[in-house]
Amino acid sequence: MDHLTPPVELIAQNNVGIHDKENILAEYRKIGTYLFTVLKNRAGVRPDSDILDMGCGLGRVAAPFTTYLTSGSYTGVDVVKSSIDWCAERYSGLPNFRFIHADLYSEFYNPKATVSAENYRFPFEDGSFDVVWSSSLFTHMLFDAVDNYLGEMSRVLKPGGRIWNSYLLLDEISEPLVHGRPRSDGRRMEHEVKGGRVGWKDKPEWVVGLRLDGINELHRKHGLEIVETQLSNWSGGREDVPYKGQDVIIARKAS
Repeated sequence: MDHLTPPVELIAQNNVGIHDKENILAEYRKIGTYLFTVLKNRAGVRPDSDILDMGCGLGRVAAPFTTYLTSGSYTGVDVVKSSIDWCAERYSGLPNFRFIHADLYSEFYNPKATVSAENYRFPFEDGSFDVVWSSSLFTHMLFDAVDNYLGEMSRVLKPGGRIWNSYLLLDEISEPLVHGRPRSDGRRMEHEVKGGRVGWKDKPEWVVGLRLDGINELHRKHGLEIVETQLSNWSGGREDVPYKGQDVIIARKAS
Protein backbone atom coordinates (compact mmCIF):
# COMPACT_ATOMS: atom_id res chain seq x y z
CA MET A 1 0.00 0.00 0.00
CA ASP A 2 2.96 2.31 -0.53
CA HIS A 3 1.03 4.36 -3.08
CA LEU A 4 -1.49 5.16 -0.31
CA THR A 5 1.22 6.52 2.01
CA PRO A 6 1.60 10.28 1.54
CA PRO A 7 5.01 11.94 1.30
CA VAL A 8 6.63 13.06 4.53
CA GLU A 9 6.43 16.70 3.46
CA LEU A 10 2.65 16.55 3.06
CA ILE A 11 2.16 14.78 6.39
CA ALA A 12 4.18 17.48 8.12
CA GLN A 13 2.52 20.31 6.20
CA ASN A 14 -0.99 19.09 7.09
CA ASN A 15 -0.07 18.45 10.74
CA VAL A 16 -1.40 14.90 10.81
CA GLY A 17 -0.88 14.17 14.51
CA ILE A 18 2.72 13.05 14.30
CA HIS A 19 4.90 13.07 17.41
CA ASP A 20 7.99 11.12 16.35
CA LYS A 21 9.60 13.56 13.91
CA GLU A 22 12.47 11.16 13.15
CA ASN A 23 10.18 8.33 12.04
CA ILE A 24 7.16 10.06 10.52
CA LEU A 25 6.20 7.37 8.00
CA ALA A 26 6.58 4.52 10.49
CA GLU A 27 4.42 6.35 13.05
CA TYR A 28 1.86 7.27 10.39
CA ARG A 29 1.44 3.61 9.36
CA LYS A 30 1.50 2.38 12.98
CA ILE A 31 -1.32 4.70 14.06
CA GLY A 32 -3.41 3.84 11.01
CA THR A 33 -3.04 0.10 11.63
CA TYR A 34 -3.81 0.51 15.33
CA LEU A 35 -7.01 2.48 14.71
CA PHE A 36 -8.06 0.03 12.00
CA THR A 37 -7.74 -2.85 14.47
CA VAL A 38 -9.58 -0.96 17.22
CA LEU A 39 -12.46 -0.04 14.92
CA LYS A 40 -12.87 -3.64 13.84
CA ASN A 41 -12.68 -5.10 17.31
CA ARG A 42 -14.50 -2.47 19.37
CA ALA A 43 -16.67 -0.41 17.03
CA GLY A 44 -17.98 -3.39 15.11
CA VAL A 45 -16.78 -2.55 11.59
CA ARG A 46 -17.43 -5.50 9.27
CA PRO A 47 -16.41 -6.09 5.64
CA ASP A 48 -19.92 -5.06 4.57
CA SER A 49 -20.11 -1.92 6.76
CA ASP A 50 -20.67 1.57 5.40
CA ILE A 51 -18.29 3.70 7.46
CA LEU A 52 -17.71 7.44 7.92
CA ASP A 53 -14.40 8.93 9.09
CA MET A 54 -14.85 12.54 10.25
CA GLY A 55 -11.46 14.24 10.14
CA CYS A 56 -9.89 11.64 7.86
CA GLY A 57 -6.73 13.62 7.13
CA LEU A 58 -4.50 11.93 4.56
CA GLY A 59 -6.21 8.56 4.88
CA ARG A 60 -4.04 6.87 7.47
CA VAL A 61 -7.06 4.84 8.65
CA ALA A 62 -8.52 4.50 5.16
CA ALA A 63 -5.54 2.61 3.77
CA PRO A 64 -5.89 -0.56 5.91
CA PHE A 65 -9.59 -0.76 5.03
CA THR A 66 -8.82 -1.14 1.32
CA THR A 67 -8.01 -4.82 1.85
CA TYR A 68 -10.81 -5.40 4.39
CA LEU A 69 -14.01 -3.89 3.04
CA THR A 70 -15.84 -6.04 0.51
CA SER A 71 -19.39 -4.84 -0.10
CA GLY A 72 -18.92 -2.05 2.44
CA SER A 73 -17.82 1.52 1.80
CA TYR A 74 -15.54 4.17 3.29
CA THR A 75 -16.24 7.91 3.29
CA GLY A 76 -13.68 10.38 4.61
CA VAL A 77 -14.36 14.04 5.41
CA ASP A 78 -11.81 16.70 6.28
CA VAL A 79 -11.44 20.49 6.35
CA VAL A 80 -7.97 20.41 4.73
CA LYS A 81 -8.50 20.52 0.98
CA SER A 82 -5.00 19.37 0.07
CA SER A 83 -5.54 16.22 2.14
CA ILE A 84 -8.86 15.49 0.41
CA ASP A 85 -7.40 16.20 -3.04
CA TRP A 86 -4.48 13.84 -2.42
CA CYS A 87 -6.75 11.06 -1.14
CA ALA A 88 -9.28 11.49 -3.95
CA GLU A 89 -6.51 11.04 -6.52
CA ARG A 90 -4.80 8.10 -4.82
CA TYR A 91 -8.01 6.18 -4.09
CA SER A 92 -9.62 6.94 -7.45
CA GLY A 93 -9.42 3.29 -8.52
CA LEU A 94 -11.53 2.16 -5.56
CA PRO A 95 -15.21 2.95 -6.23
CA ASN A 96 -16.27 2.22 -2.64
CA PHE A 97 -13.91 4.90 -1.27
CA ARG A 98 -14.78 8.60 -1.44
CA PHE A 99 -13.38 11.77 0.10
CA ILE A 100 -15.27 15.00 0.75
CA HIS A 101 -13.93 18.45 1.60
CA ALA A 102 -15.82 20.20 4.41
CA ASP A 103 -15.10 23.88 3.80
CA LEU A 104 -15.41 24.84 7.47
CA TYR A 105 -13.57 27.44 9.48
CA SER A 106 -10.62 26.15 11.47
CA GLU A 107 -8.06 28.55 12.89
CA PHE A 108 -5.25 26.13 12.13
CA TYR A 109 -6.45 24.05 9.19
CA ASN A 110 -8.86 26.22 7.14
CA PRO A 111 -8.76 29.84 8.37
CA LYS A 112 -10.30 31.39 5.21
CA ALA A 113 -13.61 29.49 5.49
CA THR A 114 -16.68 31.22 6.88
CA VAL A 115 -19.00 28.33 7.83
CA SER A 116 -18.60 27.16 11.42
CA ALA A 117 -18.62 23.60 12.72
CA GLU A 118 -21.53 24.55 14.98
CA ASN A 119 -23.72 25.00 11.89
CA TYR A 120 -22.38 22.26 9.64
CA ARG A 121 -24.84 19.69 8.34
CA PHE A 122 -23.15 16.51 7.19
CA PRO A 123 -23.79 16.07 3.44
CA PHE A 124 -25.42 12.65 3.85
CA GLU A 125 -28.94 11.25 4.12
CA ASP A 126 -30.33 10.05 7.43
CA GLY A 127 -29.30 6.50 8.31
CA SER A 128 -26.47 6.24 5.78
CA PHE A 129 -23.73 4.58 7.87
CA ASP A 130 -23.14 1.59 10.13
CA VAL A 131 -20.17 3.13 11.96
CA VAL A 132 -19.03 6.74 12.34
CA TRP A 133 -15.82 7.79 14.06
CA SER A 134 -13.35 10.57 14.68
CA SER A 135 -9.83 10.49 16.05
CA SER A 136 -8.41 13.57 17.81
CA LEU A 137 -11.13 15.74 16.29
CA PHE A 138 -13.04 16.64 19.44
CA THR A 139 -9.76 17.59 21.14
CA HIS A 140 -9.80 20.64 18.84
CA MET A 141 -13.50 21.55 18.93
CA LEU A 142 -15.48 23.56 21.47
CA PHE A 143 -18.61 22.29 23.20
CA ASP A 144 -21.27 23.69 20.83
CA ALA A 145 -19.47 22.29 17.79
CA VAL A 146 -19.20 18.87 19.46
CA ASP A 147 -22.91 19.09 20.28
CA ASN A 148 -23.71 19.63 16.61
CA TYR A 149 -21.35 16.89 15.40
CA LEU A 150 -22.72 14.29 17.80
CA GLY A 151 -26.22 15.19 16.62
CA GLU A 152 -25.16 14.83 12.99
CA MET A 153 -23.35 11.56 13.70
CA SER A 154 -26.54 10.24 15.26
CA ARG A 155 -28.64 11.45 12.33
CA VAL A 156 -26.53 9.75 9.66
CA LEU A 157 -26.18 6.50 11.64
CA LYS A 158 -28.41 3.56 10.88
CA PRO A 159 -30.48 2.33 13.85
CA GLY A 160 -28.18 0.17 15.94
CA GLY A 161 -25.08 1.76 14.40
CA ARG A 162 -22.08 2.77 16.48
CA ILE A 163 -19.90 5.83 16.92
CA TRP A 164 -16.31 5.89 18.20
CA ASN A 165 -14.77 9.23 19.22
CA SER A 166 -11.67 10.26 21.13
CA TYR A 167 -11.51 13.13 23.62
CA LEU A 168 -9.52 14.68 26.43
CA LEU A 169 -12.15 14.19 29.09
CA LEU A 170 -12.19 16.16 32.32
CA ASP A 171 -13.43 14.60 35.55
CA GLU A 172 -12.56 14.67 39.25
CA ILE A 173 -9.19 13.05 38.53
CA SER A 174 -8.01 14.69 35.30
CA GLU A 175 -9.34 18.24 35.66
CA PRO A 176 -7.35 19.27 38.77
CA LEU A 177 -4.16 18.16 36.99
CA VAL A 178 -4.45 20.39 33.91
CA HIS A 179 -3.63 23.55 35.90
CA GLY A 180 -0.16 24.97 36.39
CA ARG A 181 1.64 22.94 33.76
CA PRO A 182 4.38 24.54 31.61
CA ARG A 183 2.92 26.52 28.70
CA SER A 184 4.55 24.10 26.24
CA ASP A 185 2.76 21.11 27.81
CA GLY A 186 -0.06 19.96 25.50
CA ARG A 187 -2.06 18.90 28.58
CA ARG A 188 -2.14 22.42 30.03
CA MET A 189 -5.68 23.84 30.18
CA GLU A 190 -5.81 26.97 32.28
CA HIS A 191 -8.82 28.69 30.74
CA GLU A 192 -12.48 27.93 31.43
CA VAL A 193 -14.86 27.67 28.43
CA LYS A 194 -18.36 26.30 28.04
CA GLY A 195 -18.30 22.62 28.92
CA GLY A 196 -14.60 22.39 29.64
CA ARG A 197 -11.20 24.05 29.50
CA VAL A 198 -8.67 25.14 26.86
CA GLY A 199 -4.94 25.64 26.91
CA TRP A 200 -4.73 28.96 25.10
CA LYS A 201 -7.39 31.65 25.50
CA ASP A 202 -6.43 33.33 22.22
CA LYS A 203 -6.24 30.00 20.36
CA PRO A 204 -8.92 27.91 22.05
CA GLU A 205 -9.03 25.12 19.45
CA TRP A 206 -5.35 24.26 19.95
CA VAL A 207 -6.19 21.89 22.81
CA VAL A 208 -9.65 21.36 24.30
CA GLY A 209 -10.66 19.31 27.32
CA LEU A 210 -14.38 18.59 27.73
CA ARG A 211 -16.12 17.57 30.93
CA LEU A 212 -17.21 13.95 30.98
CA ASP A 213 -20.64 14.63 32.48
CA GLY A 214 -21.41 17.17 29.74
CA ILE A 215 -20.36 14.79 26.96
CA ASN A 216 -22.45 12.02 28.52
CA GLU A 217 -25.44 14.36 28.50
CA LEU A 218 -24.90 15.18 24.81
CA HIS A 219 -25.01 11.48 23.98
CA ARG A 220 -28.34 11.15 25.76
CA LYS A 221 -29.64 14.28 24.03
CA HIS A 222 -28.93 12.79 20.61
CA GLY A 223 -30.26 9.29 21.24
CA LEU A 224 -26.86 7.65 21.66
CA GLU A 225 -26.43 4.96 24.29
CA ILE A 226 -22.87 4.81 25.64
CA VAL A 227 -21.64 1.23 25.61
CA GLU A 228 -18.00 1.83 26.62
CA THR A 229 -15.93 4.65 28.08
CA GLN A 230 -12.17 4.13 28.12
CA LEU A 231 -10.37 6.68 30.27
CA SER A 232 -6.63 6.88 29.69
CA ASN A 233 -3.75 8.32 31.71
CA TRP A 234 -3.07 11.36 29.50
CA SER A 235 -3.42 13.63 32.56
CA GLY A 236 -1.03 11.59 34.70
CA GLY A 237 -3.66 10.98 37.36
CA ARG A 238 -4.55 7.38 36.56
CA GLU A 239 -1.38 5.56 37.45
CA ASP A 240 -3.10 2.18 37.24
CA VAL A 241 -3.89 2.81 33.55
CA PRO A 242 -0.83 2.25 31.31
CA TYR A 243 -2.42 3.80 28.20
CA LYS A 244 -1.58 7.52 27.84
CA GLY A 245 -3.45 8.29 24.63
CA GLN A 246 -6.81 9.99 24.38
CA ASP A 247 -10.00 8.93 26.11
CA VAL A 248 -12.56 7.08 23.99
CA ILE A 249 -16.34 6.84 24.08
CA ILE A 250 -18.17 4.22 22.03
CA ALA A 251 -21.92 4.63 21.70
CA ARG A 252 -24.82 2.97 19.94
CA LYS A 253 -27.79 4.60 18.24
CA ALA A 254 -31.09 3.40 19.61
CA SER A 255 -33.00 1.08 17.30
